[in-house]
Amino acid sequence: MSGIIDEGSWLFAAAFVFVLSFGRSNSLPTASLIAPLLLLAAAFVPVAILGVCWFAHAGSFGVVARRDYGPLLTCVLMAWAGAHVPATLGALALPAFLPIWWLLGKLLFVIFALCGVRTLFGASWPASVASVVLATGAVAVGVWLYDRFGGILSFLWSPFVLYFLYRAFASDLSDLGSTFRTRQNMRRQLEMATVNPHDADPHYQLGLIYQQRHQYSEAIRRFERAVEIDPDLTDAHFHLGLMAREQGRLEDALNELTTAVRQDDKHSSSDVWREIGAVHLSAGRLPEAEEALRKFVGRRAYDPQGLYLYGQTLEELGRGDEARQFYQQCVEAAQTAPSHRRGEVRKWEKMAQERIR
Repeated sequence: MSGIIDEGSWLFAAAFVFVLSFGRSNSLPTASLIAPLLLLAAAFVPVAILGVCWFAHAGSFGVVARRDYGPLLTCVLMAWAGAHVPATLGALALPAFLPIWWLLGKLLFVIFALCGVRTLFGASWPASVASVVLATGAVAVGVWLYDRFGGILSFLWSPFVLYFLYRAFASDLSDLGSTFRTRQNMRRQLEMATVNPHDADPHYQLGLIYQQRHQYSEAIRRFERAVEIDPDLTDAHFHLGLMAREQGRLEDALNELTTAVRQDDKHSSSDVWREIGAVHLSAGRLPEAEEALRKFVGRRAYDPQGLYLYGQTLEELGRGDEARQFYQQCVEAAQTAPSHRRGEVRKWEKMAQERIR
């Protein structure tokens, strides 16, 4: 999916789907041949983007759709084609098991689409699964509607209708395509820029892309190359620490975060101190965790995650009354957070409420 995002073409993917639809049953009317394209483009992709905006808090639907519709459409079309190639070949070879091959194609499509959503948006597995399930439900509704009203789609092949649709939507399609091409060109330019042995920034930028896609091995390689070129690149040390902490490599995380804080005591709005405190807390070093988190909370008194971690540290130190106070502050901070951050901080609010109870 990462390769499709970087090098794919939605026109090629659409042609692949159309040809495969024709090969599966060349006796179907033309309207039936374009049904997969219409359902995926008009139902699955928009609803999947809506699901990502809801469940992964990726941003407003309009912004995300304009930015990511083209890449997601390409991923989804290639997922559909890739899933139905083995199913189609199996159905041709063993037609007696046609229901099994049909089910296999649908199952593979859902799995491939799930990988596409997670890779493109960097969403968690639960958010990706919820988005794909929602989009699959939209397709099921679309199929139901198509079975009853699909015959009227034959008018789309009228030259007059095609010309009208072209005039009405050409600019929108061009914008979606240009946004996708711009992203791919930027990725290629970053790769070309890495040939300069004295420029760390392209490696750092590529590391961010791979980190967002959950390709941690490649992201770590890029960040390590960036700090090899420029040891004072604080951002790269910080992100290496974040990924090491996620992977449970606590000592590596502490080394990278300590380097970052040594270079910039207030890096990333002092988030570096919260991460250092979280590493110490995970390692059971409570006095060190309390010191780091106290410093962070003193600077960021309305950060729900920092307040929760500080409360947890105080609770494990046996200072229950102080811990309850910071859990309550965490709940208040989450409830008064800006609307665009409510979903992001809701989990800390719930965890703090459980601790209070």
